[in-house]
Amino acid sequence: MKLKLTALIAAMAVTGFAQADIIGGQSFEGYIKVGKSVIDTGKTHKPGFAGIGVYGMGLDGIIDFKGLTQSSNVVNGFYQLVMDTPPPAGAPAEHTNLGTFNFAKAGTGDVWFGEWAQDMSGASANDGRRAVYYVGDNKGTTMPTGGVATYSVTGINHGNALGGDFTANFNSNKLTGTLTSNSGFVTNLRINADINSSNASFSGSAIANGLVTGTTQGHFFGQDAAALAGMAKFGIRHFDTAFGGKKK
Repeated sequence: MKLKLTALIAAMAVTGFAQADIIGGQSFEGYIKVGKSVIDTGKTHKPGFAGIGVYGMGLDGIIDFKGLTQSSNVVNGFYQLVMDTPPPAGAPAEHTNLGTFNFAKAGTGDVWFGEWAQDMSGASANDGRRAVYYVGDNKGTTMPTGGVATYSVTGINHGNALGGDFTANFNSNKLTGTLTSNSGFVTNLRINADINSSNASFSGSAIANGLVTGTTQGHFFGQDAAALAGMAKFGIRHFDTAFGGKKK
């Protein structure tokens, strides 16, 4: 399978195909990689969309989230795909021991956020093999030249959902907000970020549970910054949280 993926990627590099502008990031690269999908199964999976690659199948073998939703269950408001032993029904035999994917859509476009872990169970959920991420198509994204907007945002940490509002002040170019939950490692996440309208991004500081300091980064997507997605990263990885939402 890995040889087939390598050949497919090489062929695409030579022949080319229509590509959207896919941007995003992961809390660390080594086990997963987000970016533009390259896998084409002819029906379920297509190239050129926001997707994810996993080390067990080759990081550059990025597969689209749209297709992955068809094989996923919905758990706690997120799509969940458990690539364990045996693999999901209908999946090839080599799709084993690839970990658990929890992900959701931000807004109406091809924009996604979530987390991956080799083992999602247990107190630490195997944080040495866990990462959060966001990725989306920013083609057609435009930014407001002023004003204030409120976004309804959902976060995920170890399969646990957080919720709250973010406020984007496009006059002062600041993004602030708080996500909360009644359970889980992270029960309170606050961000304070600067907005860069030139590339529709934001970056700044994050605080988990009122004590643990980290950083945040992400992007706006869609016309008039209709949606956003990003993540908060910390020195203690089990606080790492992905989030996404849409303008109210």
